[in-house]
Amino acid sequence: MSQVSTLLLPAGPDPVALSGLMPRWGRNGKELRTANDEPLPNPAGWCLFGPENRLVEGVAKQLLAAANDALTRAAVQRWNPLLLVGPTGCGKSLLAAAVANAWSQPPADGDQTKPRHVLRMSLTDFRRLADSAIREDRVQAFRQRIRSANLLILEDVHRAGMSRWLADELATTIDALVDAQAMVLMTSAVPATSVVAFDRRMVSRAAGGLSLEVALPEVGTRGEILRRYVEAAGYRIEDDALSLIARQLGGDTRQLVATARQLCELTPSRRAVGVTHVDEWLNRQSDTVSPPVREIAKLVARRLRQPLRELRSPSRRKPVVFARAVAIYLARQLTPLSYEEIGRFFGGRDHTTIAHNHTVIESRLAGDHELRQTVEELRNQLNLTAAKR
Repeated sequence: MSQVSTLLLPAGPDPVALSGLMPRWGRNGKELRTANDEPLPNPAGWCLFGPENRLVEGVAKQLLAAANDALTRAAVQRWNPLLLVGPTGCGKSLLAAAVANAWSQPPADGDQTKPRHVLRMSLTDFRRLADSAIREDRVQAFRQRIRSANLLILEDVHRAGMSRWLADELATTIDALVDAQAMVLMTSAVPATSVVAFDRRMVSRAAGGLSLEVALPEVGTRGEILRRYVEAAGYRIEDDALSLIARQLGGDTRQLVATARQLCELTPSRRAVGVTHVDEWLNRQSDTVSPPVREIAKLVARRLRQPLRELRSPSRRKPVVFARAVAIYLARQLTPLSYEEIGRFFGGRDHTTIAHNHTVIESRLAGDHELRQTVEELRNQLNLTAAKR
């Protein structure tokens, strides 16, 4: 496998929309705007690829271009299925989201014959859907839904164990999609040979496609990610400040995105982000005491009148789903926990489900004043409680 560090770059004239990467609203409801004083798009537009390796750059660009070009779609079949391998936070899910979004957009030229049936789920979700189909005697309907996709994205394939029947169903499904010239994209923290859910047949299928190893960004790449996000929000960042913050941060791409946003919020009047702003940010991080995720969930449950046990249960009732999503959003904003760690508290949910809940609330905040006020009140109460410890 080829190893690369990921880099997020602003898209060109036809941006790929990725919800949640650069939130439109800053602290206290202040709207982030571009250098031309226009509202920052929400969702923001980004492409993702690895600058240190031309192969992964080419793969990403062609996958995105294939959304609207039949010849490119035919060309990417040589990578089918495509497996992205790398640790949490390296950017696998961001690339998957970008591709899913590009393929699901209405065609720019109005050609309704272009493929738009995109399915994106974790392998755990695939297993749950298949198990449910068996129990309810809907196996044929399940197969028709999955196998009619033009693009199937299966995330976190390393996290799900499978019965022999389900392993065979997965392999047969991927065979059917590849034969139909549909694209299959998978993400994993480990190589195909170490994926528990993969039998020899699936390992063989993965070997027949393309596997790319995506590494956490190193210091130089971290600095470039931060620079691009800061500039996209209409700010500049001084080289000394950029070097200081890049050395202090780890390689988690989501942490870099959040840090860029916070640095912009600390910088008044569109001035350049300097060392003093970075020092202030670092001091705030060291002074901040994170509330426990249980305390966050408990407060949200009480405010929205839902039992805490329901937020941690499999319940899909709308009030429970909403309260759970608010708690997940606040847990991600106020604690250093990863999506996986938050998911473990909320009933063992996988990180793609947690990320989706976070994105849903983040997207709604821009246009829902009542929700924004509720979230801010909860945030303030949690911060006040944490500061008293």
